[in-house]
Amino acid sequence: MNKSSYYSIIFVFVIFLLPLVSCTVSKIDLKKTYTRMKHKIVNLLPRKKVTRNGLKWDDGAYFPQYVYEYFPRIKTFRKLYPTLESAKEGIKLIDIKMLNNSSKKYHEANLSWTNDGSHLSYEILTPHHRKIMLKSLLGEYTKELLVMVRNDQNDIFTELFEPPSSYNSYLSWSGDGKFFTFMSNGGRGDYDIYVGGLNYDESKITHNSTKDGYANWNKIDNSIVFVSGRTGNGDLYLTDPAGSFKRQLTSSDNNDLFPIWSPNGKYIVYTSGTSNNHDIYILHKFNNLTRSFKLTALDSDDIRPTVSPDGTKVAFYSNFYDRKEDKWAIMAVDISRIPWEDNLPDVLELEPTLIAKDVVVDLNTGPSWTPDSKKIIFVKRNTELFNPIFIVDLTNGLTYHLPTGTKMNHDIMCSNSGIISFRAQVNSWDRVFVALTNQSIMLQTE
Repeated sequence: MNKSSYYSIIFVFVIFLLPLVSCTVSKIDLKKTYTRMKHKIVNLLPRKKVTRNGLKWDDGAYFPQYVYEYFPRIKTFRKLYPTLESAKEGIKLIDIKMLNNSSKKYHEANLSWTNDGSHLSYEILTPHHRKIMLKSLLGEYTKELLVMVRNDQNDIFTELFEPPSSYNSYLSWSGDGKFFTFMSNGGRGDYDIYVGGLNYDESKITHNSTKDGYANWNKIDNSIVFVSGRTGNGDLYLTDPAGSFKRQLTSSDNNDLFPIWSPNGKYIVYTSGTSNNHDIYILHKFNNLTRSFKLTALDSDDIRPTVSPDGTKVAFYSNFYDRKEDKWAIMAVDISRIPWEDNLPDVLELEPTLIAKDVVVDLNTGPSWTPDSKKIIFVKRNTELFNPIFIVDLTNGLTYHLPTGTKMNHDIMCSNSGIISFRAQVNSWDRVFVALTNQSIMLQTE
């Protein structure tokens, strides 16, 4: 036998027979080897880019790239759950961080995310001011919003003896995350609506001696709804980012508060009522008419609605189950089946569903939805356990505890990338925390 024939036999054995022998000896080892090779090959292939709700990621990725850079424990999570099916199952807390490692004595609160989850805003409460801080999650961008307006030169001397207090709050992002609106008293008590951008200065778009506030940015057509007291009551008004027009939307005898645009930009949900008896309303435009409807007819105080990301449900706080003890619950109504017709009654009387009892009311944020619209995150009122965070799955009714290890939690909000933000108490001061979960839009939507 010549050398070439010998090498040919060896080649055939290695390529064809050896795998069969290995398979006979250890099918498990061969399966593991095949799986590792498959993953390596897949990782070498160019990945398709996916875009949804302003968020971009590689097809098959669990999170956007910036999340991988901010939360180092994702590497361990990917090893434990190597497939999308295993990673999305249940509720999983992957990593948690305090947003700012600062020993300064002030409170942080009221965090708000851009659609893509790359930038956020939060508020700092000092003895003299309430200011808004903007930052990117990776920290390469920061900006402070603290409006100070001087009416005349005499103010310079007044400030020497009575330093003004500037109140800036309730920031709402535009759909592309490049602009925002917020309310400020300019250090003078005259609350107005301001508009600014990540790379633009802030400008005042309302000029009224009464209070304007609680602005919310329409993510679709860039219109802005806000609350104004210019008629004597708190009514809803519409404007644009330039403040070029003001149009009154509601004119009830009650105070209309907390307006929120639907994700599709077609309707507004809000709270309306007296000091201790509020109801949830929806303002909808159809057939060239704009009308307000009361969603429920509950004999209770119903406040601070939020709309699910898919636009089909509205969640809110209610004391329907225990008004005497002042205990609050989260309830939700399905608005997807409302037949928008001219003959609709003013009170729709939708049947609400109980989501969770005995919860902490967060007026800053309202009930928090996950990106897939299937779950609601809330804080349970339990001082012995320091008000822990829970997530309820609306599809099966199961409730999961989120073991953050934090105390006295508030202001829950979830970004599209699955990061849950909240404030918790650290040495008597409220600090903002960010917790990465498996509730990202990449993992939880079909």
